[in-house]
Amino acid sequence: MKISAFNYISASLWFALCMAYFASREAQDKDQIVFLSVNLFSAVVFIVIAVLLQSIILRHYNKLYPDRSISMRSRNTQRELFDKLDEAERFTVYRSAYSSFKADNVMIYCCILFFIPVFNNFRL
Repeated sequence: MKISAFNYISASLWFALCMAYFASREAQDKDQIVFLSVNLFSAVVFIVIAVLLQSIILRHYNKLYPDRSISMRSRNTQRELFDKLDEAERFTVYRSAYSSFKADNVMIYCCILFFIPVFNNFRL
């Protein structure tokens, strides 16, 4: 599911950047309608492919684990899936969530230590 979500996010960003460039004066001055049209069409195609991949992955997951079927139409899909896990799987989720939390803390500290000297150079 992560790969499909990544594809959808990438295609959506691609579409948004194409629309932003299309709305800019620079694109209109250079008369790049063909380039922009191809980019917009490609972004829409990739969004459709990402949505299809997501539905295929969910269909296969629901076939593999019928007792843990997922429906993306419900509001609490993650909560429902977590409630269907057994104790060992919940422990794995807790452990991986905590290691992700620790990695995020390290990244925040590194970003702070990196950006303080950078922003000190831009004092008014």
